[in-house]
Amino acid sequence: MTKSKVFHQRNLETTARMHLRKERGGTGILLVNATRILHLNKTATDFVSRIIAGKSDIDIVLEMKRKYRISVEQLEIDLSELKTKIEQLMITPDIDPVQHLAQDINPLYDAPFSAPLRMDLALTYKCNNKCTKCYVETPREINELSTEEWKQVLDKLWDIGIPHVTFTGGEPTLRKDLPELVEYAEDLGIITGLITNGRELKDKTLVDKLVTAGIDHFQLTIESHDSKIHDQLSGAKGAWEETVKGIKNIVPTPVYIMTNTTLTPINIAGIEKTVEFLGSLGIDHFAANSIIKSGGGKQEELALTFEELDDTLTKILKTAEKQKMSFIWYSPTRYCDFNPIEKGLGMKQCSAAHIAMAIEPDGSVLPCQSYFEPVGNILTTKWRKIWNHKVSKNLRKMSYLEEECLDCPERELCGGGCPLSYTAPSSICKEAFS
Repeated sequence: MTKSKVFHQRNLETTARMHLRKERGGTGILLVNATRILHLNKTATDFVSRIIAGKSDIDIVLEMKRKYRISVEQLEIDLSELKTKIEQLMITPDIDPVQHLAQDINPLYDAPFSAPLRMDLALTYKCNNKCTKCYVETPREINELSTEEWKQVLDKLWDIGIPHVTFTGGEPTLRKDLPELVEYAEDLGIITGLITNGRELKDKTLVDKLVTAGIDHFQLTIESHDSKIHDQLSGAKGAWEETVKGIKNIVPTPVYIMTNTTLTPINIAGIEKTVEFLGSLGIDHFAANSIIKSGGGKQEELALTFEELDDTLTKILKTAEKQKMSFIWYSPTRYCDFNPIEKGLGMKQCSAAHIAMAIEPDGSVLPCQSYFEPVGNILTTKWRKIWNHKVSKNLRKMSYLEEECLDCPERELCGGGCPLSYTAPSSICKEAFS
């Protein structure tokens, strides 16, 4: 294994974390607390690598003077400005580590990525729910990697410079080695999250094991304040009660927790009560998305119209404001259909094969969790071949755009919405970044 391209620093007192990934040509990408991106030119990258190494300001300035032949006075100014910018990112209030990779930060340099910033690891496709809307295609029974093979995957991800993983599925908590994998990733320096239906987390012992292992964030799916509606959408009687117990077990821990709700015609009628219920559980941050055009989500009757979506989000935002809760909207859309910026939800764009990718239980790499077209295998295919696969490149180039989108002034912002939605325009994906 070659030396990692990622430089990592963790502040044990504040739990703040920085990851610097050096790209070709000496430029860099700084990821702060898994939520904020700062593109760096070569000089700034050299500054940050020395900051992360723990060097004093004096040593940094002297080393940079020898390398670049810039005056001490100018280097001191540049270093001070850079550290101030990083500190501003550090003190930003908690936001969703899964989705909120802000693109509104003024870059010091902008360059193409050599790898995503997050990899979603589907440890298994087994699940204790039977959600009719699930994006996982069924039947999708494939072999699962062993614990040691998943550790090899984590080694490779760290080596190629991916600083953030989420454990997902299926239902990842059905894997008994989950705490062990979390701990292994954390020991490498990787930020770890868990996306789960939360049912197995009714067992406080499992929650304690994950917290002790170093898990950085939880996302639990809850579809309604009404147990009957939640169980109907989850396809499992008693699921709501177990999920709520899981939430109650996590809230007292110091780990970031948020929930996610998929909006459908079945659960939107009582959406205000759902938001209020989440607040009563101690949830400060919650998210929602619309149907993903994959797997069970191909059922058109489960999708909201854009008019229904707009009305529902208005209700959510008003209730969240009253409850003093933070709301995150996940789904990318064409802005001519639904504009999230005008709604106050921020920029949304597909993250597939760019900000994030996914790995299936057998090691196959997907552009995203919902895009079931493998572009290689993480253990057997060279990373460069995966990243430069035709499917990956076409997604980054937005080759899926229809002719009417090509000359649109908002194309670079909206990205044409979700590529999967072009097979069913009424359905909306959830894989977005802000």
